[in-house]
This record gives sequence, structure tokens and C-alpha cells, in this order.
Amino acid sequence: MRRVGLVALLALALAAEAAAQPASASRDSVFRRFLAMGTMVKGGQVQANWLADGASFWFVEGGPGKAVIHRVDARTGARSPMFDTGRLRQALAARLGHEPPYAGVPFERFTLVDGEQAARFTVEGRDFRLDRASYVVSELPAPSLIERDRRTPKLVRLAYPSTSADVYEVPSPDGRWFAGLEDHNVGVCRETLLRLVESNQHDFLAVVFERHEEAASELPVTDW
Repeated sequence: MRRVGLVALLALALAAEAAAQPASASRDSVFRRFLAMGTMVKGGQVQANWLADGASFWFVEGGPGKAVIHRVDARTGARSPMFDTGRLRQALAARLGHEPPYAGVPFERFTLVDGEQAARFTVEGRDFRLDRASYVVSELPAPSLIERDRRTPKLVRLAYPSTSADVYEVPSPDGRWFAGLEDHNVGVCRETLLRLVESNQHDFLAVVFERHEEAASELPVTDW
């Protein structure tokens, strides 16, 4: 009788513990919310894109809906807008023929060219050049798919969980070189079209990484 009583008490305890546990659907909901925690954090991450002076960088804040691009002086911490958003959108609207998408800066990636006096960016699949002094926007000839791919930073590592950002290659200020990870080491490389290789079935382009063991005089600006 005593053994039966202990078994009954154990069964009651297990039943009470099971009742205290949240339902499976609730657990799944909590887990999904945990994975999406990064979307609830505002202003918590900065992906620095260094400028040619080596002492300042820019970063994007606000996401695609209302992006703002800030320039930061790393020595003083002073922050200022990288672009005049109103002038930029007005000049770009004249080229697009309609208002640019979203409400802020309509792009999150760009390359500074001509000694950082101009910015090159892509909106709606079209390439543009912005003169940073006059805010004149001109449309550039469409690059080939290979050219566009060569100057686009590649994904290095997916974020897990989403509380952190995906990791991409970091371009040099002149856009010719990329810093990334290779075999758990930081490496610097430049993608170069090697040759058109012909096979019996189809033609394809071989793209290789050309390491930076070139003559120092030939190296571009790589001060991140």
C-alpha cells in the first residue's frame, strides 16, 4: 500500500509539472521571438565603412524604410550626415522620373569616387553618380553582370541568431579591394576576371582572387 501511495504521489507530481510547462505552440512562439530579437534592437549595431583618411567612417542607421547615412570622426566622435537627404532625393527624382523609394536615403551601399568628391550608387537597378558639392546626379552606363558582381561585397557569414548582423566583405575606400575571412583569417583580395574558358558544353567565366603581393607602387588605398 505504501508503494502504491508513492507511485500515486509521483504521478501527481509529474502531472503538475507537465501542466506548468507552456504548450508547444507557446514554446515555438517564444523561440521565434528570440531569433527575431535583433529586429527589436534600434541603434545597437554599427557597421563601419572607413574613409580614405583612415580616421573617419560612415554607417547606415534606420533600415530601408528611412535610412540615414552618418559620417563619424573616430577621433572626436563627432557625427554628421553623409548626404543632404532632401537634396539627394530631389536630384534623383529628376533622373528617375518619380519620387525615389522609401522616405530616407534610397540606398544603403555606395562607393566614393574621384577622390571622394562623388558617390556612385544603385537605385532600382540603375547606376548613378552624385557630385557631392553640387548635388548633380548623372546616370552611368549599365555595367555588365560580371562588373557589377566584382564590385559587390560578398556574404562572409550569416548571422545566427538574428540578434547580430550578417557579415559581409568590407571594401577599401577606393572600392578595388575587399577585406574578408578565409580559413578563419582576415585576408585582402581583389576579384579579377582571368579568362574566358571554353568547354565542350558551354562557355563560362572564371573569376579568381588576385592577392595583393603586387608592387607597393601599384597598390591602391587600402587603409581601412
